[in-house]
Amino acid sequence: MIREWNLKTGQSGYTGTSYLQPLPDIDTLYQTSEITASPKAAYPIDFTTPGPYTV
Repeated sequence: MIREWNLKTGQSGYTGTSYLQPLPDIDTLYQTSEITASPKAAYPIDFTTPGPYTV
């Protein structure tokens, strides 16, 4: 189960000011019940111009 979020600022191929990394990052598959009970980050996005976007 995800226990915390770590604010990071640098990774190869990454652009932007920061990103969130869920920890612990132990490369494990989780059951659906554990995922739905874990913390989540939500960002409201308002697209005013049609086109491809990367979020």
